[in-house]
Amino acid sequence: MNRLGLALALLTAPGAASAQPPVDGPALLVIGFQDTLDLQVGGQLIHLKPDLPGYAIPRGVQVTVLQGDATLLSGGTTLRADQGDSFTYLLSDGRAEVLVHSGEMPVTPPSGAAAAATAGRIMALTGPDAGKVTGAPAVPAPPAAVAKEWDPLQAIAAGVSKLAEFKTPDMRYVIDLHPYYGLTQTYDDNIYLVPPDKADGSRVGGGVRGSWITTNVLGSKLAMPFSRRQRLELDYKAKLVNYTSQPRANNAVDQYVDLAYAQTGRRGTDWRVWDSYKNTEDPAFSELVARQRRFENEVGGRVSVARSRLFVFGLDGRHRMHRYLNDALASSLNRYELSAGFEAGIRLQPKTRLFLAYRREAIHYSAGAQNHSKSHSAGAGIDGRLTSKLTGRAQADLQFRRYDAAPAGGDKEIVNLLTSIRLGYKLARRTDLRFSAARSVQETTFDAARNRYYVASSLGLGATHDYRKLRLTADGSFETDRYPEASTRGGKTANRRDDVYSGSAGLAYKIRPWLNVGLSYQRLQRHSRFADDFDYRDNRTSLTLNIAL
Repeated sequence: MNRLGLALALLTAPGAASAQPPVDGPALLVIGFQDTLDLQVGGQLIHLKPDLPGYAIPRGVQVTVLQGDATLLSGGTTLRADQGDSFTYLLSDGRAEVLVHSGEMPVTPPSGAAAAATAGRIMALTGPDAGKVTGAPAVPAPPAAVAKEWDPLQAIAAGVSKLAEFKTPDMRYVIDLHPYYGLTQTYDDNIYLVPPDKADGSRVGGGVRGSWITTNVLGSKLAMPFSRRQRLELDYKAKLVNYTSQPRANNAVDQYVDLAYAQTGRRGTDWRVWDSYKNTEDPAFSELVARQRRFENEVGGRVSVARSRLFVFGLDGRHRMHRYLNDALASSLNRYELSAGFEAGIRLQPKTRLFLAYRREAIHYSAGAQNHSKSHSAGAGIDGRLTSKLTGRAQADLQFRRYDAAPAGGDKEIVNLLTSIRLGYKLARRTDLRFSAARSVQETTFDAARNRYYVASSLGLGATHDYRKLRLTADGSFETDRYPEASTRGGKTANRRDDVYSGSAGLAYKIRPWLNVGLSYQRLQRHSRFADDFDYRDNRTSLTLNIAL
């Protein structure tokens, strides 16, 4: 882990008080504060931290508490100054007093009789009258001002003198910077995910074509904590993909940027805002498997409230935009998605909650109003630590969606049951199992006049086992995609259904904490019960090298 220390805290010499000439009488010392304490002492800004030496309040100078709460001590008398309080420490004939300019300062003298001094009052800190509050002393009238002739040379000299006395502030930031690099060499025997060539020699999409693919990933994660409760996070990644087969058409440079700001509140209120940007040619997780340049940007925010040990609440909202460079895809897929929702639940255990959820969503297409839709989703779920070995989240929702225009032969209103389950099971100290299941509604471009969406139902299993520095993984999944309206292709009229199978196995060896190598194999296969033009089989074998500092 690399840690860069840069500037943030203004420290104007904690020993400023030591520059005063010695005086007879007790001092007024700062003996306690929480986290940090910012004071304005005359024209100076004093920033105190727990690891700095003690600080003595100078006499005769107005002091204002800018941030934090301070406990002060003088001759056995303690007093408290909160944020916004302003006072002057007075010392004459060996007796210490405090003149309060603003706020209210509680005082506890050695006798234990607590009192408080308000604005315009004086509090004795030492002597037999310690803790006694009196009125402010009479302020003599200032002498009449004598007009002085302005001297430009003297004004310039005064300005230069003040500039010479200016000290560059010592600013300190703590930044966690973690650069990373990954190199992957893959052989893919069907880079376009098309069906095998037919017996008559015809082929789909240029036919099955294999290629070696070299992928370089270079990025960095940055975290900047402003305090214990505030944190800024940035993750930038650039991916360079090079093909040996038809490189001019397939080579790509993809970029990803994630920015987030999070704050943890003192009373159980946490919030997070983020912006996630993609400039990529990766498939958009639909029936579109062709690599097409697209942009995606999501802005969102989330607030979580846990004011008691029993009840929890959450609000979130997000705006996601999709843009394609291909004119044909842009006319049908350019859109934005706007959603907002809330969750309300109870804690069954300290780390387990049962909740109800509601979400409102709108999808707006650039192509025209006929594809616009609005939906309501309501449901319930559970998440957290379910047993001593089982963790995860399970949620089921009923979605009501309404389109602005009905598709050919279809309805404007649809109702679907949506589910999402992700569980992790600790089988043994070094063995973890994974399970996932989902049912979701996906946008589609297939036979767009009839089908606006398809329903994807998926099931996945996985396992990870660690043996010393070696990690073994295995995953398998099945997904079925069903289209609601019948379509005609090749003289056949039916509802399209595709079954997608995936299986993978891999091993990774950790050479150093920051360096590992791996080998993996993945098999993908889609079988369409509607038309064999949508079938494909794909095998990918990869060798990887990862460096993460």
